[in-house]
Amino acid sequence: MKFWVSWSGKTKLWTVFLIAMSVRLAFILPKGNNIAVPYRDQNTYYELGRALVDDGFLGVPSNPEVGPYFEYRQNNPPPMGKIPEIRLKMIERWDAEKRLYGIIEWGAPSSFFEPLYPLFSAGCYKLFGDRFLFWRLLLAVMSSATCLLVFSIGRRLFSEGVGYTAALICAFYPYFVFYTVFLMSETFIIFFLALSVYYFVRLREKPGWRYGILFGAALGLLFLTRSIVLGLIPFLIVMLLIESPRRFILPSIIALVFFSLTISPWVIRNYRLHGEFVLLSTRGGYNIWLRNNPYYYEDELKLLGVDVPQSILDNIENREFLDYPEFTPEQDEIERNRILTTEGVKFIKANPYLFTYLCWMRFKTIIGVQGTLSRGLIYKVVGLLSFGIILPLGLIAFILYYKRWRDTVPLMLIFIYFVGVYSLTHDGLRYRLPADPYLIILASILISSTVNFVYSKYFGNDSQ
Repeated sequence: MKFWVSWSGKTKLWTVFLIAMSVRLAFILPKGNNIAVPYRDQNTYYELGRALVDDGFLGVPSNPEVGPYFEYRQNNPPPMGKIPEIRLKMIERWDAEKRLYGIIEWGAPSSFFEPLYPLFSAGCYKLFGDRFLFWRLLLAVMSSATCLLVFSIGRRLFSEGVGYTAALICAFYPYFVFYTVFLMSETFIIFFLALSVYYFVRLREKPGWRYGILFGAALGLLFLTRSIVLGLIPFLIVMLLIESPRRFILPSIIALVFFSLTISPWVIRNYRLHGEFVLLSTRGGYNIWLRNNPYYYEDELKLLGVDVPQSILDNIENREFLDYPEFTPEQDEIERNRILTTEGVKFIKANPYLFTYLCWMRFKTIIGVQGTLSRGLIYKVVGLLSFGIILPLGLIAFILYYKRWRDTVPLMLIFIYFVGVYSLTHDGLRYRLPADPYLIILASILISSTVNFVYSKYFGNDSQ
């Protein structure tokens, strides 16, 4: 440990970055240009990028049934009975209508997906084509840079030791490494959330126009990656104002102005496309239908170890909601989204017990206690690292350091927000990952303190 203490700050940071890159390269290089399975949303993001390059718009390309993901699906069809019959019928119907999910028209622009990650996919597709190794290398750089942001957040809020501990944990954190192999938006949202929190911390240190601008712009980029974070922004602004209304009122206004400016091209584009104000993506209604229909994604629930009790299924009201609406050709994606949202809310109100049960199951899968333990040994070990070590240590640190609430509450608030919001809408641990760095920082308070105590007791008093 003495050699680490003797190194300069820049040397330590470069070491953390290189360690993170090395770990990610160890997973990326063997994969090469091959697709990662199960590919889930990877195919969709690939098609969105291809549409931007080949067709010149953000949406589903005029011919989505090409490319490596489509070829893989054709050559490796799922076993009979694995996919629920209702989903097979829906996919067949949607393909016949030439609409993704029955909402997004093939060969036409759409507002179903936020634009930032598809723009990244488009750039990679333009530069590298289907050589996915280069796509992954860029994600690895971004993921490794996130470790440096985590270091800076931990150092500025607590101590250098906490910052380095958190950064090193993030460098090896299996889930962060995993999503540099899978070409989805997780690495993007983790990075831009970390960038937003970093500038939030800097704004607290130096209230003024500069960090107000950077904080607002970072929040805008975060929103353009995953619009569900919109509800988090007021909480962060309130935390600033609670600390000192006089010092932070003007920087908060500046941040909100530059947030609005950053997302304005997206909002203007949507208004010109749809003829009305569209801030959020248009997939909310589809998600409500999908995530409250236990028959449509029955296979995913079983993979997570969730088996909805028959007593609940037998008492479902408004069963017509379980059938996907029959839209007319004149209804655009805005109208279809409204119909799905309205009908979905009616279904939830008619089935509060089912909704509560599904929310509880989603909560457990997001935390990690449901799903990871029902899989193989590697999943169990990784899951235990997350909810068995990091989660309890983070919660303990949050309680023990209650006097530092100005520093700890924003971090825990981010974690609670992601877990709470996605418990209502999605299942799976991936939706919690953007908040994990802040739980890791809290856990690192205890880890760093323990390491320093042991080192000073047995090896001297020169640890950091």
